[in-house]
Amino acid sequence: MMTNGPAATVGQVLELPFERPRRRKDILEHADYYEFRGALIAFLEKQEARKAVRGQRMPASPAQRSHSHNDSLNDPNAKSSLLSAGASA
Repeated sequence: MMTNGPAATVGQVLELPFERPRRRKDILEHADYYEFRGALIAFLEKQEARKAVRGQRMPASPAQRSHSHNDSLNDPNAKSSLLSAGASA
């Protein structure tokens, strides 16, 4: 299972005993299905919690800063203030 983000890595390996090709019915009826499902959900929840913590303390990425700058260029009020500032300079 992969971690989040563009710098994703293998976060955990979950070995599954299901033969290929897999049939959904066989998987759902397997004695360990809910154990595997629980491990997968716990991993995903852990990744989401880490993402939330990182989001609180990480500064904006260059792409996000660039996007914010582009938003201000599309704002008519921002354009007029930029033009006014340029005229007085």
